[in-house]
Amino acid sequence: MKQRRKDIQELENIAKQAYISTGLLAEQMLKEKNRVDDITSATFETLSRRQRPVFIKELRKQGYSQEEIGKMVKRSQSTISKYENSFDKYNS
Repeated sequence: MKQRRKDIQELENIAKQAYISTGLLAEQMLKEKNRVDDITSATFETLSRRQRPVFIKELRKQGYSQEEIGKMVKRSQSTISKYENSFDKYNS
């Protein structure tokens, strides 16, 4: 019986540690996502108006949705759609 209580306590300690580690990992992942979004936004801002549609199209090829790209570059989804349409217009 003592051994079982000891085992249960050990499992509870492992679970607590895993919970803490998961929270720390999630926090680090969120910080990294924000850092990447800031870099993407800064890159977008430095591009000329003609280069922006190409940049958007490349992000779409990588699998990002219009909404995700909009959040990354701090623009609305409709603005991202306009950039895509202008890319298609000039490259068709």
